Amino acid sequence: MKRYQFFSLVFIAIFLSVLTACQTVNSSVGGYFDLDTDIQIELLVDADINPDELGVASPLFIRMYELSSNKMMKRADFIEIYERDKDVLGADMIAVHKLKRLKPGENRTEHFVLDKKTNYVALYAEFLEYKESKYKLIIPVVANNVFRDSVAIRVSGNELIFDEEVDEAGSVK
Repeated sequence: MKRYQFFSLVFIAIFLSVLTACQTVNSSVGGYFDLDTDIQIELLVDADINPDELGVASPLFIRMYELSSNKMMKRADFIEIYERDKDVLGADMIAVHKLKRLKPGENRTEHFVLDKKTNYVALYAEFLEYKESKYKLIIPVVANNVFRDSVAIRVSGNELIFDEEVDEAGSVK
């Protein structure tokens, strides 16, 4: 009888330890029973991206920012973000991800699990000829992927372009 009680206590202790460990892991990405909030970004890259002063296509670096608000990102210009992103975005910035260099003509899909405080994702492209470029896009995030969990972005010349129109709620227009 004592053996049975001992093994019952050991089983309960192991079960509670596993349950607690799962709760700790899940709480950082959406809560105990909620789905993760993740996003899939499909990058459709033309052969003419990031032309230099001679018009020759060049590889491109893109940063992805997780933001609580889009206000500071909307206000910031290219140089401010390039040189001082943490200072400029301040408390709005939750995380930054530097994507692997994009080569001209190379399509890629990137997957991210977002912080539960992320309300917007911003893409920032480090174009060589940045003055005449469309170097940033801001994407509203739908928590727990209720309506939308992916977005297609075309990179063409010196522009980041939504391949589909997306409104403030994250829905395709």
